[in-house]
Amino acid sequence: MTKRIRNVLTCFIIASTLTTGNGMISQAAETTLATNTVEQAVAKTPSTQPTITKLTTTPIISKVSAISLKRLKLVNYALKFKGNPYIWGGTSLTRGADCSGFTQSVFRDNGIRIPRTSREQAKSGQKISIKNIRRGDLIFYDRNGTINHVGIYIGNGKVISASTPKTGIRITNYKYRTPVKAVRYLK
Repeated sequence: MTKRIRNVLTCFIIASTLTTGNGMISQAAETTLATNTVEQAVAKTPSTQPTITKLTTTPIISKVSAISLKRLKLVNYALKFKGNPYIWGGTSLTRGADCSGFTQSVFRDNGIRIPRTSREQAKSGQKISIKNIRRGDLIFYDRNGTINHVGIYIGNGKVISASTPKTGIRITNYKYRTPVKAVRYLK
């Protein structure tokens, strides 16, 4: 049923076959589905009359891999803390975290143990090519050849990270600095 998945921050777009209200089948109708909601989908019947079809995510989610859902859950969880403070050495997602404290806490709360510092996080996990990054992978940045920053890739060329006391936890283009390494903890 699922033909492709594109990155969208808090929801995903699935091209699928839909049954419209009058029982007709519409091929490749695109629907936007949030992970825990019921959405309306507009499907075109052969007579080109739009029909509103109610969908629940349950049947479609069963077709998506468990890893894709885990990645989506992890990214959506990380996004909840956008705008919260940066505190050097911090690991609190609400009261303040530094970059590696943020990534460690997000992964921990999703059942994945990773090291505390950005350098140690970069040494662990599976090293991957930056061109092959996927939602939920960690991206690392350096200063003078030493890794000093980490963020979580959220898709669409964006990363969320705890950056500075001035900006806090924020979303930026993943190339806002030159990425030097990417690591995958979600297989």
